[in-house]
Parts: sequence; structure tokens; C-alpha cells
Amino acid sequence: MPHKFGHNWSGLLRPERAQAQPPDAILALVAPRPGETVLDLGSGPGYVSLPLAERVGPAGRVIAADIAEEPLALLREAAEGMPQVTTLVVEESRLPLAAASVDAALIVNVLHELADPQTSLAELRRVLRPGGRLGIVDWDPAATGRGPAAEERVPPARAGEWLRAAGFRPEPAVPLGTAFYALRATVG
Repeated sequence: MPHKFGHNWSGLLRPERAQAQPPDAILALVAPRPGETVLDLGSGPGYVSLPLAERVGPAGRVIAADIAEEPLALLREAAEGMPQVTTLVVEESRLPLAAASVDAALIVNVLHELADPQTSLAELRRVLRPGGRLGIVDWDPAATGRGPAAEERVPPARAGEWLRAAGFRPEPAVPLGTAFYALRATVG
């Protein structure tokens, strides 16, 4: 069973995180535009969801989805006055969203936690519109120090294989800071 993050939710919003995972670099993976619907799968307390809400504006929608209610409660409090943010408790590989209803999706620090990554990616593919964009940020297996154990991390090549099997066209992974990689894919 993969490791699941489940403590110190507010710690995910600490200012130091912006050095290791700049929000602008993460959002650039999917280039959210005003009026779009963007899914933040594994949103936690909203590190990515809140900047996404600013980008999609009041005519857009951010679906902040997580398997835990506690971080979503923190996000709802932080997103007060941002009606474009919707929170949703989900199962990893079953999203209660209509097919082709999302323009873009982000999964940040979540891929290595998925019990069945291929099924979860196929479900993401189902909810993305044709031409939809997916951005993944996860722990680099070659990096040392904090984070999940090396054997729990997903190499970018494996992530690319899973994405292709799910019907995505992945681009080559690029480093993000010193401990992460970023991968962009589109619906094939």
C-alpha cells in the first residue's frame, strides 16, 4: 500500500514550499485561462487551488478534490469569497464528474500515493475534454532528503508509460526545484 499523507495539513501551505514548488511553475503546466474548469486532484488545503481560482476568475471553476474532508474544510475557509472554488471528497479512482467536463487537471505530490495509478489516470482522462491538459508534479526518485522513501517514488519514465496507457500524450519530464519533476500531458 502506498504512503498516504494525512497529517499537518496546514504545513502544506508553509511559505518555504514556494521555493521548492513555485505555484506559477505548477500552474504553467496546464496554463489555466479565465472561464475554464480545472480539477486539482489531491488538493489538500489548497496550495494550488487558490492560485488556480485567481487564474480562472469568477467565470471559471476550480474543483478541489481530495480523499480527506479535513483539508477541504481548511480550503473552504481560505476560499471564502471565491465562489469559483468547489470542494469534493472523492475516491482515488472514481470521480463523481461528468465525462469531458474538465478543461485541465493538476495532481501535485499525489502520483506516488495512488493505490492504482493506471486506473486513476484513466479516470482523469475520462473527465478531461478532448485536448484537455494534465500537469503532474511528484517527487524525483533521484533526490535525497525529505519526502517519501525512494522505493515509493514514481520514476518519470513509468509515469509516462501510465499516461500513454490511459490515452494521454505526455511530454518529457523536467526538473522542478531540486526534489521534484514536472510532467505535462494532453488528452490524445
